[in-house]
Amino acid sequence: MSVAKIRSLTRRYRETHLAIAKWGTRLEPTIAIVTDAIAHLNGRRPVDLLSFPADSAERFMDDDGRIRVALHDLDWMRLD
Repeated sequence: MSVAKIRSLTRRYRETHLAIAKWGTRLEPTIAIVTDAIAHLNGRRPVDLLSFPADSAERFMDDDGRIRVALHDLDWMRLD
């Protein structure tokens, strides 16, 4: 997701708490992109960043398709 896309979303939906999720990747590059995108936006809601482990399907989905995941199972950060 690009800086321009994140800026567009956070400007358009200032009253919306956004969450950006990644699968099997580190959060550090995304933190830098999102921090840059929201740096000068006042009056916006927080943005949560989540990184699901690469083995999430095996760990969190049962044979019936139910997904059970807790926040402590993920790499997670809130940008205010």
